[in-house]
Amino acid sequence: MYLGTTVSVFDNHDTDSQGVFFGGFGIEAYGSYELTDKLKFRAALSALFPDSDYEGEYRVLSFTPGLNYKLTGKLSLVFLGRLDFSKLSDGSNRHGDVLSLALFFNF
Repeated sequence: MYLGTTVSVFDNHDTDSQGVFFGGFGIEAYGSYELTDKLKFRAALSALFPDSDYEGEYRVLSFTPGLNYKLTGKLSLVFLGRLDFSKLSDGSNRHGDVLSLALFFNF
């Protein structure tokens, strides 16, 4: 099992969907768990929120679950999905849901 997190507090570091710089707070958390010798579950949560003096409704909030299946010692098949609950600066949904399938080669 692996768990990790990153936290940030920033000022005029990021821009919203209108290009306006803002300060705020962000956090990312990641975890993985080996279900079997070949199958691993992984998940991540990403969040970024502007300070209270920001006038829009922009935010980043997504959950990314996935599975990693080891085909050989160095080759894996990775399936990930991202559920996006983010908002643009006008408050509308960002519509950033994604499904992906990839081959991963570890040198």
